[in-house]
Amino acid sequence: MKRHTQFYLYLTMSMLCAMAAAGPLPLEKNVAPAPPAEIDWAGPYIGFNVGVNWTNYEVSKYRTDVDLEEQFYEAVAIPGEFTNIATFPVDGRSATETEAIGGGQLGYNLQFGHFVVGVEGGFSGIGTKTGGKREAFQVNPLGFLGIIQLGGVVAETSFDSWRLAETTWNGYGGGQVGYAWWRLLFYGNGGAAFTDLHVMAVDRAHTDFFEDIGKNLQTDGGIFLGGVTNTSRPTDSDVLTGWYAGGGIQYALNDVVRAGVEYRHCDFGDQTFSFHSGGPVFPGRTSFDLDSNQVTLRVNIMLGRLGHFGP
Repeated sequence: MKRHTQFYLYLTMSMLCAMAAAGPLPLEKNVAPAPPAEIDWAGPYIGFNVGVNWTNYEVSKYRTDVDLEEQFYEAVAIPGEFTNIATFPVDGRSATETEAIGGGQLGYNLQFGHFVVGVEGGFSGIGTKTGGKREAFQVNPLGFLGIIQLGGVVAETSFDSWRLAETTWNGYGGGQVGYAWWRLLFYGNGGAAFTDLHVMAVDRAHTDFFEDIGKNLQTDGGIFLGGVTNTSRPTDSDVLTGWYAGGGIQYALNDVVRAGVEYRHCDFGDQTFSFHSGGPVFPGRTSFDLDSNQVTLRVNIMLGRLGHFGP
C-alpha cells in the first residue's frame, strides 16, 4: 500500500507541474470594436452647389413729372405759351422672388484638434426679376395764351408706371469656423457679398386735350383738341456690395469627398438710380434695396488627397 500511495502522489505532482508549465487555459474574450478613424478637414478644396434662392426687392417711393406743354405741342399744332407740369407720386413696393441657384466654391481649411477654421469664396448664377405696375389719373386746367385765343384748355392724363429690377449672379468671400466630430463638420460663416442689379423705369402718359367751353367740363362738355401718348424707358445697372452670414453641416463620405447643406443670408444694401429721359416724361429718382436667403446642397473635393478614397 505504501508503494501505491507514493506512486499516485508522484503522478499527481507530475500532472500539476505539466499544467503549470503549459500556462493557463485560454478564455473567451469580448473585444471592443476599433474607434472610427478621425477625419482630416485641413487643406484646399473645390466644389459645386445647387439650391433655392429667395430674393427680396424693396422699391422706394418716387415721383414722375409729365411736361404737358411739350405734349400739347405734339398733339395740337397751335402756337402758344404756358407752363404746366403734371406730377405723379408713386408709393413704394416690395416683392420676394424665388428661383433656382447653382455655382461653385473654392476654399482652404486649417484644423486644430476638433476646431476647423478657413476661408472660402464662391460664385453662383441666378435669374430673378421683379416688376410692379402703378396707375393714376389727373385733370389739369391750363392757362393757354396763343395766336388763337382759347377759352381754356384742360388736360386729362392717364399715367402708368413700372419699375423693373433683375439680378443674374451673386458672389461672396469670407471666413468660416467649425467643429469636427466623427465624420461631421458643423460650421458658421460670414463675409462680403456681391450681386449685379439691372433696372428699368417704364413711365407712360397719355394726355387728351379739351377746350373747356363751360364751367364744368364733365357736364357742359368740351371740344376735343387732340391726344398724345409718350413713354420713357431708361435703364441702368450697378454692382452692389453687402455682407452675408450663415452656416451649415458637412459629412465626409470618404477622405476626399464631402457633402452637406448650407443656409446663407445676404444683404446687398441699396442703390439709388437717377433715370434720364429726353421728355416729356421724366422718371423720378428711385432706390432699390436687395437681400436674399439661400439654401444649397454642396459637394466639396479635397484637392490634396485625390487618389486616396479611403474611409
